[in-house]
Amino acid sequence: MAELKAIGVLETKGLVPLIEGADAAVKAANVELVEWKQLSEKAVATRFADGTEVVADHATQTLRVNGKEVSSRQACPPGGATAGQIAG
Repeated sequence: MAELKAIGVLETKGLVPLIEGADAAVKAANVELVEWKQLSEKAVATRFADGTEVVADHATQTLRVNGKEVSSRQACPPGGATAGQIAG
């Protein structure tokens, strides 16, 4: 019997957590990155008293990985945990 293929999905707020989560996912299991989408556009700007402005990316990002069923199941938890640590 052929092994089943499955997808795994990682959703984050911001691009940096998504990139870090994707890195952890592909290192944790034999999966390939299939698709990345930005689902919303949202940036939050903070202006400090000294005139410094910081813009944070809070757009919803999703990433899809593909691989054997067991690999997809193994890839998502480390990816999500890493993305969660980065996002705070």
